[in-house]
Amino acid sequence: MDLKVSGGPMPLAKFKALYPTPVTTPWLDQQLFPALRGGTFDLREFRLHGRLDQLKQLGRPVHRHRLKLDLEVRETTVFADRPGLPLTNVSAHVLIDRGALGIARLAGGFGESRIERADFGIGDLYQPPLRLEGTLDGLFQLGDLKEQSSAPWFSGTARHLFKPVTAASGTLNATAGFRITCTDPVQRRVWGTFDLGSSQVQLAVLAAPLVLQAGQVEVDETGRADFTAQARLAESDFS
Repeated sequence: MDLKVSGGPMPLAKFKALYPTPVTTPWLDQQLFPALRGGTFDLREFRLHGRLDQLKQLGRPVHRHRLKLDLEVRETTVFADRPGLPLTNVSAHVLIDRGALGIARLAGGFGESRIERADFGIGDLYQPPLRLEGTLDGLFQLGDLKEQSSAPWFSGTARHLFKPVTAASGTLNATAGFRITCTDPVQRRVWGTFDLGSSQVQLAVLAAPLVLQAGQVEVDETGRADFTAQARLAESDFS
């Protein structure tokens, strides 16, 4: 049997109804699809090939090469049912081939923040623990990041940086890499360069807000962060 299917833009409900999640990797049905809300899905290619008894066991790693999905996603919402701000107006190219998941050219936003581009993937959907790795570029509002720090997918390093912050305004331009390993508990790591524009941060331990004229945070792959800035606190300037 060699089945190939393609279809023009369709709503999420129709795509989920057509996709055979009971016979494919459980990660799609249990993790990916429940996180989506709305949008359109352009099915470029869906392919199943093999004997019927083999296709009934697509969830087994030995049959990973028998499934291919090539999909263009537009204007969907992700993580609407989880803590933190949802990702909205998300578009991306999704490819599942030989047991690997790749998501390319993802763009979207949360609050007033914008993800310009993210590329990431899981090298093996069948081999636990699942490991998601990728890169991201975007322009973010500090207030959005403070609110987003409650999201379960937010990195421990970023959550630690925002923990003493009670309020924040200004922008952060980020070029970053990230890795999420689905162990128990989940391990998250983010590294890269984060440039601060004119910003204001209120810390719980300070009576007056900290005003930043410019700043940069460098985080390496071990999670160690270096922070440099030109700042003003009350009537005092320092760097």
